[in-house]
Amino acid sequence: MKKNAIYPVSHYPLHVATILFLFLVCILARTTFLQADTFEIRGGGFITGKLTNDPASSILKIRTNDGIDLEIAATKIKPALVTDEQDQAYQSWLKGKEDTAELHRSVSLECLNLARDPKALSYAHKERAVELDPSNENWSAIGYSQDKRTGEWTRRDVLQKRKGMISLPGNKWDTPQSKAIADFDKARAVDESKTKGLIDQHLRNLTQRGPAGVKAAEFFRTLVDPVAMEETYNLDNRLAIKKIYELLLKDASRADMYMDLLAKMPDNSANAIFVKIAMEFPTGSQLVSQALELLERTEASREYAFQQFLNVISNEKSTTGAVDRAGSNVQSFADKRAIPTLIERLVSILSKTTTLPNPVGQSSDGSVSGGFGGPKTVTTKAPYPHSTVLSALRSLVDNANYEYNIPEWRIWYSNTFAKTNLDLRRDE
Repeated sequence: MKKNAIYPVSHYPLHVATILFLFLVCILARTTFLQADTFEIRGGGFITGKLTNDPASSILKIRTNDGIDLEIAATKIKPALVTDEQDQAYQSWLKGKEDTAELHRSVSLECLNLARDPKALSYAHKERAVELDPSNENWSAIGYSQDKRTGEWTRRDVLQKRKGMISLPGNKWDTPQSKAIADFDKARAVDESKTKGLIDQHLRNLTQRGPAGVKAAEFFRTLVDPVAMEETYNLDNRLAIKKIYELLLKDASRADMYMDLLAKMPDNSANAIFVKIAMEFPTGSQLVSQALELLERTEASREYAFQQFLNVISNEKSTTGAVDRAGSNVQSFADKRAIPTLIERLVSILSKTTTLPNPVGQSSDGSVSGGFGGPKTVTTKAPYPHSTVLSALRSLVDNANYEYNIPEWRIWYSNTFAKTNLDLRRDE
C-alpha cells in the first residue's frame, strides 16, 4: 500500500456521542482534511490509522486513530493501489468546495472508480454525509438500521447479533438453530451420496472373482452393522435404506438380498419401507408377506404398522383401493383401539359424474328437434362397502355382526364400552 496515499478516516462503528471527522489535511486547499491510511483486511473489515514502518515489511505496524499500535502480517492486508493521478483527481473534487452532505454523497460515488479496492474511501464519505445530515436515507446508505426499541441507529450486523442471529455467506442471517439444522441436512445429504456410491460400486463387483468380489461381499456384511459401518467408512448405515429400496424396485433378481439387508437394519429403521411394500406391491406377493412378517417382529414395529395402516383407513383422502389394502394389512396388528375408526370407514360414498347428451324433443307434428340448454352433467353417489375393513372389525368384536350398518355399530360400541350405567330415575 502506498504510504502517503491520501484517504479520509473510516472509523469504527458510529456512536451518537463520538463521531470522527473524515477529511484529509491539505495545506494548499482551504478545505480541512484529516490525513490517514485505510487498510482493508482479507476476509472482511477495515483498519484506519498510520503505517509506522516500511510498507515492504512482512509485518505491518499500524497506529490507529485511537492511538493503539497493531502488528499485522502483510499477507492479511489487501494492497490498495492509488496512483498520483488518482490522488490529484480526488483532491480536485474536494478543493474549494463546501463541506456538505450532498458533496460527500456525490464524491462517494466517484470514489468507486478511484482505485482497485475503493470501498473504504467511498464508505468514509458516506459516513461524513451522515455527520452533516443524519437522515434515514444517509444512515441506510452506510448499512445502519434503527433499533425500534431505543431509536438508536446501529449497524445492521450488530442489531442482528442482538437478536441472536448469526451471519451466513451472501450477507444473510439466520438463527443458530436453523443454521444447525441446515448444516445437518447438508452433511447428511453428502453422507447419503457417499453411501449410494459405495453400494453401486460394490454391487458391480459382487459377482467378480478375486479380491474385488471378496471386498464387495465384506462391504455388504459391514453395511448392516452400524458400529462397523461407522468405524470403517464413518457413515450411518441407515442412510442406505432409501437406496436399497430403489434397487428393490428396479432389480427383482436380487429381491431376497435387498430384503435381507433391510431386515438387518438397526432399531426398526426400515419399518417405513416395509409398510410401503405392504401397501404398494401386488397383493399376495412374497415381498408383501415378508414385509408384514418383519413388521410383526417387535412390539415397536407392530405398533408402528398398526398406526400407519389405521391412518390410511381414517384419512378421508385415501382411495378406496388404499383403504381396502390397509384394512387387510391391519388385521395382523389391530387391537380394540381401532374399533371406532373401523366402524366409521365401513362404507365410503363414491361420487360419479356423468355428462348426458343434448336431450331430444318431439313436436306435435312428429318432427324431432334438439332440446334446450345443451348437454347436462349429472352427479350420482353410491355406497362402497369395504369388506376388508369389516373383516378387521369383526376380528375384534367377538360375535357381534351388523354388517355395514354403521348406526347399529355405533350403538353397539356405546353400549359395550360405556364406563358406567347411569340410573336416571329420581328418588321418590
